[in-house]
Amino acid sequence: MSKTVRIFLGGDYEFLCENFDQSGAASLSFCLWCPVSKGNKRDDPMQMEEVWGVGDQINTLESLKLTARRKKKPIVRVQLDRVVVLPLHITLGLTAAYLNLLKDDVRSSRFFFLLLLSSLHLLVLDLAREAGHPDNSR
Repeated sequence: MSKTVRIFLGGDYEFLCENFDQSGAASLSFCLWCPVSKGNKRDDPMQMEEVWGVGDQINTLESLKLTARRKKKPIVRVQLDRVVVLPLHITLGLTAAYLNLLKDDVRSSRFFFLLLLSSLHLLVLDLAREAGHPDNSR
């Protein structure tokens, strides 16, 4: 009786880039799996298909050698279709990015200024009460 064992490699993106001798997320060729580069990257993932056709071109171990930093062999030689990024790191990064976008939108909207003004008004009323001034806001 024989059994087939498939080996998968998992880790955070920094470890995976180090394993495959890539510069990482800040480099020109930032993706381990696809050949997109910063020059033709789109902020909207739905537009990525326009750039290179999703599924048409996938990096291989051989194509990663072209963008390798030091031209060294992978520490663990695993095909890229068996490489898994840990979802926690991605989720935390995406959540932080989306919260920053939300904060920027709220800060730039009129709603933020109205909220800020009403908060300042309540703060002034609290300070006046603490100082012993009567509440004449009604």
